[in-house]
Amino acid sequence: LTGKYIGSTQLGFYDKSYNLMQYPVGNLTGIITPVLHPILADYQKNIKIMYIKYIKVVKLLASIGIYAQAVCMFAAPEIITVLYGGKWHNSIVCFQLLSISIATQIINSSTGSICQALGNTRLLFITGCINTLITIIAILGGIFIGKTIYSVALWVSISFILNFIVSFYLLIVYGFKIRFRSFVYELFPYIVISEILIIGCECYELIPIHINSLILLLGVKLIYVSIIYFIALLLTHQLGFIYKSIFR
Repeated sequence: LTGKYIGSTQLGFYDKSYNLMQYPVGNLTGIITPVLHPILADYQKNIKIMYIKYIKVVKLLASIGIYAQAVCMFAAPEIITVLYGGKWHNSIVCFQLLSISIATQIINSSTGSICQALGNTRLLFITGCINTLITIIAILGGIFIGKTIYSVALWVSISFILNFIVSFYLLIVYGFKIRFRSFVYELFPYIVISEILIIGCECYELIPIHINSLILLLGVKLIYVSIIYFIALLLTHQLGFIYKSIFR
């Protein structure tokens, strides 16, 4: 549809951006999600314990996803140019728009395994149907309303975020039988971290740095994001949790 109504050239820019955005999502989820079902299925008879352990996984996924999302959005010009060259400059904004949903995609990828661990595949089917409908509507809206690859990228990102909300609302409320506000409360520190990263990246433009080397500039931006991220973890008291989750 994108190639037919927007053009094959623009489709090429979108395709490069989408594939690049999927690297952190696919590589991380491919490692973590396959082991969630067999591990958490042992607690199928005690949903409360399963929820407590699963929330720890969600927080860890959120901490990694937020950092990857910030890096991709902030250093998009350098990442695209270094990997693909200057001819793919039109993919930069598209890549940034798609990267808005990296964190929610990484977290949301775990819901399928948890539904299976709960023995509630019916809930997984219902969630899949709703999310498929949302995604189709978003793609059609981006193509026929916005009529640009940037619009398609934005609508697709919004659909991923909506899929995240729908999936976890159904999972928490109807799977774990817990109020959704409790889940939001658990994730609130990571929402704050995300906002701190956004503000920090915006403040970067105020720093008088002039670097001609793209690779060196990419390195500087990675270090800058890492410092802001570390400060955000300290301010929200999440550094200790991440340390325990990784090294224990």
